[in-house]
Amino acid sequence: MKKLLLLPMLLLAGHALAQRDSATLVEISPLKGHSYLYVTYGKPDDKTWYPANSLFVRTPAGIVLLDTPWDDEQADTLVNQLEARFHEKVVACISTHWHADRVGGIKALAARGIPTYASAQTVALCAANGKAAPAHAFSKDTTFRFGGTRIQTFYPGPGHTTDNIVVWLPEDQVLFAGCFLKSGLATSIGYTGDADLQAWPASIRKTEAKFPSARIIVPGHESLEGNPYERTLELIGKAGKENEKKKE
Repeated sequence: MKKLLLLPMLLLAGHALAQRDSATLVEISPLKGHSYLYVTYGKPDDKTWYPANSLFVRTPAGIVLLDTPWDDEQADTLVNQLEARFHEKVVACISTHWHADRVGGIKALAARGIPTYASAQTVALCAANGKAAPAHAFSKDTTFRFGGTRIQTFYPGPGHTTDNIVVWLPEDQVLFAGCFLKSGLATSIGYTGDADLQAWPASIRKTEAKFPSARIIVPGHESLEGNPYERTLELIGKAGKENEKKKE
């Protein structure tokens, strides 16, 4: 795989902030071109703050979010910060799967009249699990255009969830993988309750082959350092072996 561009300011992105209240904290860092990383914190285990990586893209038409923060309060904080800092409106949000760290702020965006998008699978899973769903569904890989800036969605197959998609930003050569890929420095595969461990490796290889020109790959959590493809495959294999031992 082509060596990825690593940005020193982002190597510690995703560092858990155990000693301060992270409820409404939003960390923003430039990535490349018009693409930016934003990090918010939630408590998926109801105990420990855990970072989630998401993106936004500044386009001629306005700012496009790739995933929401964990909840509506954080979503309001994010939109307020972006519009005050850049003097541009948030005009859309595309969510990459149905978990809270990707759709938790949908209601807040809807209340502001911001259009929200996701795959038909994601919309259906949100509804089935009692979560507010994005308003607009697409049923196939889609290229969105915002004032000429292209944002492309790609469904690689089941992985972290059955509905996970990745988002390609061709102008900046940035691939937002969301929770489909783990950080290259991750030590655990994380939550697998909705994962397909058998199908996931093939989905990863499909994605790697689809985007060979990616200069930056953004995983759903933790650092951008290392090789997220190989590390995720290693962790899936480890999780599979552990599951087999439990069955013995």
